[in-house]
Amino acid sequence: MSAVDYRAEARADKAAVAEQRRQDAAAAEQRRAARQLADDERAARLSAQQAADKARRKEDKAAWRREKLTAQNVYRTGTLGLVVASGLASLPAQVMHFVEISPSRHPAGPAPLRDPPVGLDSGGRRGRDARRPRTAPPRPTPAPPPPRGRQDGRSTPVRRPGRL
Repeated sequence: MSAVDYRAEARADKAAVAEQRRQDAAAAEQRRAARQLADDERAARLSAQQAADKARRKEDKAAWRREKLTAQNVYRTGTLGLVVASGLASLPAQVMHFVEISPSRHPAGPAPLRDPPVGLDSGGRRGRDARRPRTAPPRPTPAPPPPRGRQDGRSTPVRRPGRL
């Protein structure tokens, strides 16, 4: 084989390899474009599905609200909550009351207490006030009626609202 034929053969091989590389690159680009298209379609389907799910959840929540948040149900649960809160608030006072009267329920009668414990002494009063007898508070004296007419001593008719 001559050098010219060898070079021509090498050029032809090189051209074939380059052509094959171009074809492979074009096929790879087509595969990549097909994958990208499939990914875009999948993302669009997922987005539409999520939007539909969100709308369904919103409608379900609105239906639940319409069903559960009626005036009757709100009043019933609010009343129940108020009764429970009132019962819990009065519990400490009830405990103190029953602790205070429990000695008097014994058959032998209540044991005399020299100094009652703090908080359980005479009617809920604490400290020195617990030992003082309860008295009625003094009644306030009524205030004198406001003056009518002129303040300078001269007599004038009093105007009443609504009359001319």
